[in-house]
Amino acid sequence: MKKNILTAAIMVIGIIFTAIPALAVDSITAEVPQTIIMSGEGFNKSGTAEGIWTVTSNDGFDISFSGTSRDDAGSDLSYPQFSKQDVDATGSAITDSYDHLATTCGVVISDYTSVEGVVDTWSGGSAPTGTPQDMVKALGVAGSPDATIGRIVPDTTTNEAKIHLYVKGESTAEQQSGNYTMTVTCTATANPVPVP
Repeated sequence: MKKNILTAAIMVIGIIFTAIPALAVDSITAEVPQTIIMSGEGFNKSGTAEGIWTVTSNDGFDISFSGTSRDDAGSDLSYPQFSKQDVDATGSAITDSYDHLATTCGVVISDYTSVEGVVDTWSGGSAPTGTPQDMVKALGVAGSPDATIGRIVPDTTTNEAKIHLYVKGESTAEQQSGNYTMTVTCTATANPVPVP
């Protein structure tokens, strides 16, 4: 009988020890969400307008641009360009009559740690050569600023990078005098650096 109790006790102890899961040491990962903050300013210099956006982020991001304008007859276009509505001799706006300037665009990235592409400039940068139609192409589409520059990693000390957009409008004798304007939106899209 004592032998059976001892055997039963050993079996119970064996079951208790085999029922305890083995502990494994694993690394712990803390997932930190990416944040992006943008601010902007703009000014003219030497006939070329410059818009500057400061992007503050704790990881990589891509940039894209958008905007609209009107053609000569007032129809909407899906890209920005320097334009203005024509006016008559009294200074009143003429319905569906617009002038626009031949507009070129360029982008320069500054104050950053690295870019995914081979250069930090698109279409001549501060001496713009790009078209507004190419400037507004979607992320990754050939000819777009993103396809050339790629992911931008901000400065690791400030978490900031600056996006400089340079635009130039050239007129001919055919365009009416006046103030030509264009509105451009810069969008920063999170694109975290792959974890090795």
